[in-house]
This record gives sequence, structure tokens and C-alpha cells, in this order.
Amino acid sequence: MDENTVTNTNEPAQSSVTGPDSSVPLISANQTKKQSLPYKIWRVIYPLFLFLGIQIAGSLVMIVYYAVTVMVPNMNQGIVTPDMSAQMVEWLVGQALMLTLICDLAILPVYAFLYIRQIKGQRRAVISSFKIADYVLVAALAVAADFAITYILISFNIEQYFPDYQNIMSGIINSSFILQIIAVGIVAPVVEKFLMRGVILNRLLGYMRVIPALLIQAALFGILHMNLLQGVYAGVLGLLMGYIYIKYGSLLMTILFHVTLNTLSVVFPKSFAEGVNPFYILIPALLVTVGILWLINRRGDSVMFFSNRKMEKVPQEE
Repeated sequence: MDENTVTNTNEPAQSSVTGPDSSVPLISANQTKKQSLPYKIWRVIYPLFLFLGIQIAGSLVMIVYYAVTVMVPNMNQGIVTPDMSAQMVEWLVGQALMLTLICDLAILPVYAFLYIRQIKGQRRAVISSFKIADYVLVAALAVAADFAITYILISFNIEQYFPDYQNIMSGIINSSFILQIIAVGIVAPVVEKFLMRGVILNRLLGYMRVIPALLIQAALFGILHMNLLQGVYAGVLGLLMGYIYIKYGSLLMTILFHVTLNTLSVVFPKSFAEGVNPFYILIPALLVTVGILWLINRRGDSVMFFSNRKMEKVPQEE
């Protein structure tokens, strides 16, 4: 038998995911020491604080920049209006996407470092072992899920109850198309995958069973968006992406899903089917989403249990 093939055995393997019975965590060598509950919680959530911290720091820099370059000069010239604060907020909303891109690029090396350190000694799926059908199904799932979520919002006119969400979306839409593609379609998915699946989900899987780990990382992914409506559907997408990560054992597949979904939301106008009953799109989209998930689930066993997918051994740190 090929020594690189993972089979269903009862011998502990160095992995941050659960074993064949889905109840006994098989943790890597650097996690074998007994850890207290507060330490485990901190280890899971501090990467989120890094993300939020750099966003807050970036916002403060932007506020100071606006105050120094716009507000102070106007005050020196005796131009003081009660709308100055409102104008600053409007300007910040307009710059939000650029700020997000800068913050994401700044934090990406940190998450990549944490992820690489996290997988030391683990076995990972070899990219060449994935079939073309795997890539097609994951991308198709992203398309179907995007249509399903979009037309749930449209069918029930949900956005009208969330003005904060409308402001966020308008700030994105009013940004340049190239900036949207780079920030929303490419960089954000990569950063969020390293954070949520590469670091947080991996750590959760070292501490608990699969289902609670999936639910917690999905909830944290929703909270990360700091907006109720966006947080709800981000949580649902977090479940899908967590499942894909566990199914294939590769960040590449979750990045493919997220990049496809976000890019589609940028390039595909919601008004393309204006005048058509939105339920005519929503219902098929939901059915296709479920059907693709069923097809993905049938494509062999999940890496988190046992698999005939080739795996590569990541060298341990000396």
C-alpha cells in the first residue's frame, strides 16, 4: 500500500482534525500538552482581535488624516459647519473599501505565518490529487449559493430593514470596479480563509468534535462582519466553507469557493432579472445548491476521517 495514503486505522495520526470515529481529536505534536480552557478560548479568538484591531487602527488613522487635511484647515479659515462630522463619516464610508484592502494586505502575512506554524507536522491533501470535477463542483456551489442568498434578500425585500447594511453595500458599489475585484473578489477571501479555516477552525478541531467546531467558526465568521444581516448569511456561508475545508483538507478549495462567490457578486448585477418573479430564481438556486452539496458529499470520504486521497507530510519544526 502506498505509504502516503491515509487509511482508516485506530492509530493516532498527527492531525488537527478528528479521527475516524469523529469523537477523538487527533492533535499535532505541538498541541499534546494539556491546555486550560481559558487558554484554549484565547488561542481561538485572539486572531479575530488582531483583525478587528488593525481595522480600528486603520479607521483612526483615516479619521486623523481627514481631520488634519480637511477639518483643521477649514477651521483656521473660519469655516465651521455643523455638517463637518457628517461629511467626515460620508468620506470614511467612501474610503471603506480601500481601507479594508490595506488592512487585509497588512494582516495577511501574520495569518499565513500562524497557519504555516499551525500545520507543522500535519498531513495535507496533495493538490494534484483533486480532480477537475472537484474544482467545478466547488465553484458551481459558490455560484448557486450566491444566487440563493441574493434572491432570498430580494424575494423578501430584507435589506429595507437594515439601513446599516445598505450603507455598507453602497460604499462598496460606489467604489471603482477594479478595486471591488481586488479587495472583495480576491484579497478578502484569501485573508478570511487563512484566518477562519486555516487558523481558527484548525484550532477548534484540535479541541472538540467536528460539528461544534463548524458551528463555532461559522458564528465567529458572522460576527467578524460586524453587521446583523451580513453576519447571518456570512455564518451560513461559513458552514459551507468549513465543510469544504474538512472535506478536501485544503485551503485552496475554500479560497476557490469564496473568490468565485465574491467575484460573482461584483460582476453580476442584481438587476439582470428585473421584472422576473424572484422566486423563479430563488427556488432553483436552492435546489441546485442542495444537489451540488449532495454530489460533493458523494465524492469519496472526507479527509477529516479517512481517505484514499494522497497526502503529503509537512516536515516538523526541528
